[in-house]
Amino acid sequence: PGQDLTNSVDQALHVLSKSEDALPPSKKKLLAQHRLTMVRLRSGLDEELRAAAAEIMEEAKKHRRS
Repeated sequence: PGQDLTNSVDQALHVLSKSEDALPPSKKKLLAQHRLTMVRLRSGLDEELRAAAAEIMEEAKKHRRS
């Protein structure tokens, strides 16, 4: 079952990449900008998540000491 899923995902990615190759340059540029935006968004969210987790842990330590 796991191998079937892997094969299906590989096939889907292959089809998508072929479709992207057929895009006009303006659409390729837009797609690249979208991907970069998503990477930056995820990075920012990861940083916020780490900061929030650190704050929660610090508060938990304060309450544990009391």
